[in-house]
Amino acid sequence: MTDISPQPAFKSDILQIIWRTHVPLLSQGSTTTTQRTLTGIKITHEIDKELTSSYVHNTDTWDTERESPTDYEFWEPLIPPYLRGQTLDDDTSDQWLMEIEEIHAELIELYLTLTGAGWQVHITHSRNAFDPQRFDVNVYATPPTLDMVRASSTLQAWSYPTGITAFETRWTTTDADSDPLWHWQPDCTHFLVNEQEEIATTPRFISALAIASAPAWTLTSGIDSDFRRHSTGSPMPQTTISSSARIDDNHKPSSAEVAEKKASIESWASEYGFHTIVQPATPSATKKTLSELDLGETGYYLLEFDNGDCYLGQSVDISERLKGHRLVHKDISSIRLSPDPAAARMANPLRHLLRVERELLAALQQTGLHSRNKSEMTYISGKRALDEIFAANRISTSDWLAQPIQQNSKFSKVARNLTISPNQRARGVPAYKKWLSRTDGQSEIALNLIRTYIERCVPLPLLTEYDYWVLSSPERIPPHRALSNLSIGWTEAFRLNIDQSGHLSGWVQVNGVELFGDGMSDKSIVRFLRQHPGVIIDEAPYQASGPFNYNVIAENLDLLDELLDDVAVTRAAATAALHLMRKSKVGNIKNSHNPILVRAVSSRGSNIGLE
Repeated sequence: MTDISPQPAFKSDILQIIWRTHVPLLSQGSTTTTQRTLTGIKITHEIDKELTSSYVHNTDTWDTERESPTDYEFWEPLIPPYLRGQTLDDDTSDQWLMEIEEIHAELIELYLTLTGAGWQVHITHSRNAFDPQRFDVNVYATPPTLDMVRASSTLQAWSYPTGITAFETRWTTTDADSDPLWHWQPDCTHFLVNEQEEIATTPRFISALAIASAPAWTLTSGIDSDFRRHSTGSPMPQTTISSSARIDDNHKPSSAEVAEKKASIESWASEYGFHTIVQPATPSATKKTLSELDLGETGYYLLEFDNGDCYLGQSVDISERLKGHRLVHKDISSIRLSPDPAAARMANPLRHLLRVERELLAALQQTGLHSRNKSEMTYISGKRALDEIFAANRISTSDWLAQPIQQNSKFSKVARNLTISPNQRARGVPAYKKWLSRTDGQSEIALNLIRTYIERCVPLPLLTEYDYWVLSSPERIPPHRALSNLSIGWTEAFRLNIDQSGHLSGWVQVNGVELFGDGMSDKSIVRFLRQHPGVIIDEAPYQASGPFNYNVIAENLDLLDELLDDVAVTRAAATAALHLMRKSKVGNIKNSHNPILVRAVSSRGSNIGLE
């Protein structure tokens, strides 16, 4: 929750100025306290036990009670070796700070989340007592008076005891000489319960707990509201992102359509900083223009095509990259430029360029521009194999996405795409029997959850089974503890897990833009975590269906059932599923498919298929 958002979730977000973001990186020990006052909240900072600053929030403004000069230095082990000892000017200083922030983003995010939610946070630094080559940033935090209803729900979901009096963790590295890799130290991350018993936990969980149970006085107005449920008859909300499949590649736009598309590009380019246009788009003219701008060759570019399409890219040498594009595309009409001189001075400019490119692509898609990009895209241009199934059944992808449950129900009586072979049955029956034994006592609940996900989120499941999605139930539980996986294309979209004690949990992949809105603001994310106390949001490890896809994790089946009852969750999951399915077929992983488990799911009976 580190970004300053136009819709801040916590009152203290308004005060997330640069130096406060850097507090956990300072060389001196620090304590940050967020406390309630008669008129709002007060934030105080102590550095080495000396009060350096305090701010009071009254209504919508902050009053400075005390502010000492910020002449503090960063702790040297936190600075990458290649940045130490540099002479800094205004430009290099900003870049230097940006790189350090990226390296320690997890530490800064935890600090801001805890202080925003009212926790008192102590930061100290030390050389590791057992290994002098290791350095540690120690974090010790004590909670305010929590929202106990949400706190109890969150703790119970993860089988943690109540009575938490503190949390501590350690941001550490194991290599001080080369470029260090910083990470959380698991064996030093725990709760203190009743001031003495240590209970192992994770920084990710403590962030979820802090947000879900934050007292009302820390929050801006309008955060808390109930979610809408399928079980009470609420319909799915309308989709908010571009759902068109761009099916007709052969459509030749009229001159009026081209003009409209180019006007949209002009508007978007102006808003996002692509102010310089080169036309015709030749490498020599582009190089000359960049030289005249005197901002370097590194940055971002937007190609414009004769038919009004566009393409967004990044490069450390834009004019050289344009040569490659011209070999593939003969209809480039112009190139718009947005140099990034700060990136050129980075030790790893590509990491920064890719991150910004991803954000620009998301903005481009939300505007609805016709882009020829393929990577990082939520929708995919051109005709795809899946479209033929939709067309053959006189339905469009937009129709399905508008009403996935109703559209799926129309095809609930059609012939199943898959005819179970003897070999599939021979493999599937014993695997399903093991699945039943593992879900002992919860088989019907687990089957119902899979069924609910399929009915509400999987495009035309009877027509796409086996070719576009598979449901596996491994005979031997893998290291990641999957009990069953529903994969779409090559990507796991809905999983049930089982731990070594037999406890069941699960997660569902969702499209973040659909779930949290176009801006994916802190306010919408915090609202969601408070609607579903105990849920954790994790970035999906594979972004096959475009950027901003997340796995929403539920640590028990009741919590997973609540998620699938939330119409916003199933809308976001259906969006992710459709675009995964348009991306690719399942390939070799179809060998893992268990059609016997699918039959049990669709037939609403755990013994189906075992006769």
